[in-house]
Amino acid sequence: MAKPTKHRDKWRIRWTDHAGKRQSEVYDRYKDAGQALRRHQSEVHEIRCGERVPVARGKTFNDLCDYWLARAGLGGNPSAAVCRVRLSGCCRR
Repeated sequence: MAKPTKHRDKWRIRWTDHAGKRQSEVYDRYKDAGQALRRHQSEVHEIRCGERVPVARGKTFNDLCDYWLARAGLGGNPSAAVCRVRLSGCCRR
């Protein structure tokens, strides 16, 4: 079983989520880190066994780009088109 490791003056935990992606968090106290690690490992186990539905992740950078472009107030300004093209190019690959 994994244990919290010292990370500068704090404690880091690392685990693999239900999709196989590595995750990491940092806590001030060893006890808090250990509890969080056990909670995350338990959640992963429950999801893999079908006892729990995975929680949907938050918004993406693409969502932020769309939100900003819609509310930037640039309207028909030529710079809006430039922003739209540049943002779309960098975050829609």
